[in-house]
Amino acid sequence: MTDKTSELPALKVIDNLEALKVVADPLRTQIMEILYPRPMTVNQIADRLGLAPSKLYYHMNQLELHGFVHVVDTQVQGNIIEKFFWLTARDFELDKDLLQFAGHEASSEVHEALLSTLDATGADIVRSIEAREFNRGQGAQDNPRHLMLNRMVNRISDERATEFLQRLKDLMEEFSEETPVDDAAAPNYALTLAFYPSFYYNEDLDKPQGKQD
Repeated sequence: MTDKTSELPALKVIDNLEALKVVADPLRTQIMEILYPRPMTVNQIADRLGLAPSKLYYHMNQLELHGFVHVVDTQVQGNIIEKFFWLTARDFELDKDLLQFAGHEASSEVHEALLSTLDATGADIVRSIEAREFNRGQGAQDNPRHLMLNRMVNRISDERATEFLQRLKDLMEEFSEETPVDDAAAPNYALTLAFYPSFYYNEDLDKPQGKQD
C-alpha cells in the first residue's frame, strides 16, 4: 500500500453552505479518510466499509460535485469501466465566515458539521471493533490493540488553556506528518480531538465588570 499523499495539494477551504452540508455526513467523512493514502474505486471503498457499493454511489457523486474528490484514473475490467477516486487536498478547513453562529443562516449547517466529526468517530470505533472480531474469526492474529476514550472538564485560566491548546496542536501536527509505513499489515490509527471552552447559560463569563469601590 503506497502512500501518495505528498502529491496532493495541502489545503482546500470549504467556503459555501452547500459544500459544508455535503461534508457534514459521517459516512462521507469515513469515505474521505479511506481515500487519504491513495486513489480507490467505489468497490474498494465499499469493501473497506463492509457496505454494498450501491450504498455509496450517491455519496461519491455529492463529494465529487462539491470538489472533495475527483476521478484520477480509469481502468477497464471486463466490460466495466472502473473509476479511481482521490481527494482534492490533504486537509479541508472551514472558512472562518461560516463559523459565525449568532444570527447566521449557516448555524444549522455548522452544527451538523461539528456533530459529523463525533458521529464519524463513534461509527468508526464501532465498525473497527466489529471488523476486528470478524477478521479474528477469519484467522487474523490475536494482536492486542490500544483504544483510549475519555472526557474531562476543568476550570483553568485562559493563559493555561492557550498553553494546552498549543501543545495539542503540536501533537496533532506531529501525528499528521508522521510518514505512513508501507506495510499492509499495519493498522490505521485515528485521532479525534476537541478542546473548547464549555459554557453554560446565565454565567458571568465575558460580561463587562462594574467598577470596584
